[in-house]
Amino acid sequence: MCWKKRFWFLWNARLQPPMPDASKGVGHLWNHNALKGYHYFEIKTIRSSNMKRITTLAFFACLILSISCNIYKEKKPSQVHPQLSPLEKYVAAPDTAFRYELRSTLPGKGYTTYVLYLQSQRWLSEKEVKNPLWWHWLTIVVPDEVKGGTGLLYIGEGSRKTELPTAAHPIILQSALATHTITAAVHNVPNQPVEFTDDDFGPRVEDELIAHGWRQYLDGGGTEADSKWLARLPMTKAAVRAMDAVQQFCKEKTQKEVSRFTVIGASKRGWATWTTAIADDRVVAIAPVVIDLLNVVPSFQHHWQAYGFWAPAVSDYVREGIMDRQNTAAYQRLIETVEPYTFRKRLDLPKFLINAASDQFFLPDSWQFYWNGLVGEKHLRYVPNAGHSLSGSDAIESFVAFYHAIVNNEPRPDFDWKTADGNILINTDPQFQPDSIWLWQTANRNARDFRKETIGTTWTRSPVEFSADGKYKLDIEKPAKGYAAFFVELVFVGDGPVPFKFTTGVVVRPEEMPFGDYNTTK
Repeated sequence: MCWKKRFWFLWNARLQPPMPDASKGVGHLWNHNALKGYHYFEIKTIRSSNMKRITTLAFFACLILSISCNIYKEKKPSQVHPQLSPLEKYVAAPDTAFRYELRSTLPGKGYTTYVLYLQSQRWLSEKEVKNPLWWHWLTIVVPDEVKGGTGLLYIGEGSRKTELPTAAHPIILQSALATHTITAAVHNVPNQPVEFTDDDFGPRVEDELIAHGWRQYLDGGGTEADSKWLARLPMTKAAVRAMDAVQQFCKEKTQKEVSRFTVIGASKRGWATWTTAIADDRVVAIAPVVIDLLNVVPSFQHHWQAYGFWAPAVSDYVREGIMDRQNTAAYQRLIETVEPYTFRKRLDLPKFLINAASDQFFLPDSWQFYWNGLVGEKHLRYVPNAGHSLSGSDAIESFVAFYHAIVNNEPRPDFDWKTADGNILINTDPQFQPDSIWLWQTANRNARDFRKETIGTTWTRSPVEFSADGKYKLDIEKPAKGYAAFFVELVFVGDGPVPFKFTTGVVVRPEEMPFGDYNTTK
C-alpha cells in the first residue's frame, strides 16, 4: 500500500461525520445458519536540542501529505493504481460511507465483547440497487489479557433483518480465549438481501445475487467497467473495512493494537477469505472453509463428469446461464478478476483449507485441480460425515489449533503426500511424527456421488499402523460395483489446547468418470 493511502485512511478516520441512528431505518443483521484499509503514517522525532525544529518540520510534512492526499482522494481508482487488478482497485478506492459506532458492551469471564455498527461502503448506485449502503454488525472479543499484535477476523453471513448480536460467535470466542488475542466477526457479508432495480427476480441473497452479478458482467462483455457487478469485490472490501474498524476501535477504546490478521470464512465467505489476503497485506494467514472450488473451470467440468447433471446447490448459476458461457473470453476475464487461483503465486502465506468430505456443492476430490499449484505453507483437512454446513463436526477446534500456532509462531506439522495409481503415498517428518493416523473410507454402489444427502454419515475410519521410517502407502480395494472414496487423516498433538488434524486429499476409485465433458452452448 502506498504511503499516501496509509496516511489518507488515518486522516479520513479523524474527520468522519457523526453516526446515523440505526433505529431510523438502517436495519439489523446476523443470523448464522448452520477484512487494504487503515494503516497509520508515523513520524518519529529524536530527543535533542533540535526537537522543536524537527517537530515543526514534521507538522508541515503532515500538512503537505494531507493536501496531497486530498488530491489523491479526487482521483478515480484506475488513475491511482493503474497496475492493480479490478479487485484491488475497488478495495483501495476511498469511500466516505465508512464509519462505525459502538452499540453494545457485553462483559464476560476473562473477556469483554463489543458490538459495533459498521458501514463498510456503498456498492453500485440507487439507479442499480435499492439499497447501496452496506452495513454490518462487527463483534469484537477483547480478552482481559491480550498477548501480541495478531488478531482474527471471521467473515460471517447474515441479513439486514437480524437483531443486534447478544453474544460472540463461538469461533471468535474460543479463539480469543485460547490465544489471548483480539478476535472479531463481521456479519452480513454480502450485505443482503440485494434488490436490483431492473430485475424481476426480487430481493436476492447469497448465490442468487452473486450469480446475477456474473451474468451482468458477462452480458456487458466482461470489460473492467463491468467488474462493478461482481459481489466478490464489495465482500472483500467489507472484510478490509472490518479490519480497519477493529484496529481503530481497539486502539481508541482499549489501548490495544492489532497489526496483523488471520482471516477465516466459510463458503462464499471462504472465497472472500482468499480475496482479502490478495487485497490486504495485513493478512498473515488464512483458513478458507468449504470453498473447494479453486481453479473453477476444470472443477465445474469435473462436477458434470461425475454427476451428469448440475447439483441443486449450484442451481443459481445454472438459472443465470453461467455454465453455458464458461468457454467465452468474457468468462475467462471474470475468472481472472475474482478467482483466487489466478493470484496463487502471491498467496504464499500460511493457509489451512478446511473442506467437507460430503459437501453438497463440491466434489471431495476437487483438490486435484489446485492443491499442487498452491505455493508456500499449506495444510488441508477433509472433515468426514460433514456436509457444507460442517454442523456437528470439530472443524472449529481444528482451526483453533492452527490459529494458536500462528499466533505463537509455533511450528505446524508438515508431511508430504501424493497420489499414484489409486494409492495415497505419505512421507512424514521423523522429527515430528503424528500421534495417530486414520484411514477414512466410504462407498456408493449406485453413483459417483458422495454428498451427505446421498450417502448419509457412512464414512468410517480404521487405524493405520505406524511405520518406523515415516513412509506410508495406503489404498482401498476397488469396489465390484459403484465407487469408493478414501483419505488419510494425521493427528498431531502440539503446544495448543487441541491437536492438529490434517488430511490428504480424497481419492475416488475407480478413477474413470461416468460422464463426458459438459458442452457449453456459447
